[in-house]
Amino acid sequence: MKSDYGTPRKRTDYNERKVSIGTIAQVFLVLVVIGAMAAGAAAAPLEISMNESVSTFTVGDTATTQVTGGIIILNNGTDDIYDIWVPVTLANYDPTYGLQVNFENASSDVVVHNAKPASAPAMDDDGANFWIQIPQLRADQTVVLSYMVDGDSLSIDGTPLSETSLILVETSTDASRVVSGREVSWTVYFNATTNSGFFADGDEVAMEINHYLSKNSTHYGSAGWTELGPISNNFTSQGTSVLLDGPALYGNTTTPAQMQVTGVALTEGSAVSVNTSYDVAATHAKITGSIDEPFGFTTIAFSAQRSGTGEDSGVISGSVVYDCYATGEALVSVTKEHADGFWKGNATFTNKATGLVYVLTDYALWATEQGTFGTYVEDAGWTPGYDSSTTVLYKAADLTTVLNPGASAGSQTIEFAYEGIPVIWANATFALGKNDTHGWERSYSIETKWNETYGSEFIVSQRIWVVGDYLIKATKHVVPLAGEDTKFRVYIVVENVGGTETPDAYIYDMIPTNMTLADDTGVWSEGTSTYVNSSALFGEYSNVTAPMPGYDLGQIWSLGSLQPGADGTGAYDDWGQITGGQQFVIAYNMTGSGNFRLSDVYIVGVDPVNSLNDHTSPIITLFGGSKSANYEGMFILLFAAVMVAGFVIRRKK
Repeated sequence: MKSDYGTPRKRTDYNERKVSIGTIAQVFLVLVVIGAMAAGAAAAPLEISMNESVSTFTVGDTATTQVTGGIIILNNGTDDIYDIWVPVTLANYDPTYGLQVNFENASSDVVVHNAKPASAPAMDDDGANFWIQIPQLRADQTVVLSYMVDGDSLSIDGTPLSETSLILVETSTDASRVVSGREVSWTVYFNATTNSGFFADGDEVAMEINHYLSKNSTHYGSAGWTELGPISNNFTSQGTSVLLDGPALYGNTTTPAQMQVTGVALTEGSAVSVNTSYDVAATHAKITGSIDEPFGFTTIAFSAQRSGTGEDSGVISGSVVYDCYATGEALVSVTKEHADGFWKGNATFTNKATGLVYVLTDYALWATEQGTFGTYVEDAGWTPGYDSSTTVLYKAADLTTVLNPGASAGSQTIEFAYEGIPVIWANATFALGKNDTHGWERSYSIETKWNETYGSEFIVSQRIWVVGDYLIKATKHVVPLAGEDTKFRVYIVVENVGGTETPDAYIYDMIPTNMTLADDTGVWSEGTSTYVNSSALFGEYSNVTAPMPGYDLGQIWSLGSLQPGADGTGAYDDWGQITGGQQFVIAYNMTGSGNFRLSDVYIVGVDPVNSLNDHTSPIITLFGGSKSANYEGMFILLFAAVMVAGFVIRRKK
């Protein structure tokens, strides 16, 4: 081995050649994905694949992404392949890591050069910054190299790749909080969407999603759940979903505890997202205060195929496999004869491989004096010549002669005068053609990184707030009054679905433009009054005109403490909860005139007073119409002046 080849990987170095199960599994997965993407096409004898694997961890709105690159060189045929050279350009990579050999079982050393050696053959390698050399690769032998992508040097729509993801996820629950110490349930909604800042129209993404419940804090869960599961009511907008028991490792006692979604196929520009949902039943140990509690996690395993060709179908970092030079078993034979005072010679080139096709690109014939290697025969009458020289040397270049297995091709015949007995030499360059059945082929792929425990390193933490004290819920009903057009009965139901008594609270409400209060006398049972169902809980009422555009009147009620344990159904006639002090009901009538919008009525806000837990302020339940979240912050601020001025009186404890 020449010294300028760099430092080879010694086969006797056991420590360097050790391979973890994870590496083998990842290599296997890469090959499986590449094979699947080939969609049944015949594999090239020499396959060169550049793969970049994505690891993403998401909690809430924060995503952290790392990308690892790999180059796999595989002899997929039955013939030995020799003199393999693969020039590559790594872009946006970590130079301190470079390009490293992770696994190889080649019959020869594997050398990575960071400058082109003089011994390298002519290739399309302009711009390459690494040259991979493998002198011999037998059938079924593999070389795996790796590099690290610098996620801070790449960005998607202005955001560093390390801070975003190729698949954008949104996860939410229908209940923003649940109460500890009792059986509860909630629905999880999960959306996965291709990042249009990276994927181009026509790019395809195959995906599998797994939702897991976990009571094991080592695996994105919490031991705070005394009961967790089962999962039920599984739904997916794409592919097929099934419920499974889930791994025992995650400590679940109630099954099914896993929802698996397979067969998801996304295409940028058309079907770009998938929605899934499932219900969870659980009981959390009694706590005080509140906690943002994990209840499991979601994994996404995906593989992406870019819609372009060549380097346009490439990887995340912009790295490129430029070219490949390789050859296989061949035969060069020389024929020499002397007649009529002249020496004649020619060569025959034969493909001895059984499954490789060569392209004969050049050859040379020359003669030396007997007993020497480098003393060329000179002939002043030498007709073919070379560079106007009298040296007996003939070269043929830029050939495109195809040699199929077993086929031969002959050279030109040289003829020269020489009084002695010459030695006639010949050599040739046989290169595997770029051919997906009998030569070499390259491919690019993007996928999630393999994880031995979870299958994928794209992991989304699933969490929900667990409340150990009070939790106020407000529900607003608008009921048309029979026989009275444009007249409605409004009920605002305030419940404490938590586990402890609430502090004092304010209830906020607004009357939209073209609607007015009506029938402000009487009692609730007659359906004609402004009514508060419990004078013991009622503090004071006040209002303000034109609280915000689109609304003519804002109302505020101050309330006393509510007892815990309400069921949260929002029923305005639940007298058990009303008499038990767990629920408070406000009622009034209103009429509409002109161009009124009933949908604008559905807005209500709650603000606990003296709250030590910010997660309880505010809680809003909507039954339709405008999204109250759009108005709530402004609404409370507008009323702040009213409260500061003393128009609302807090009941003293």
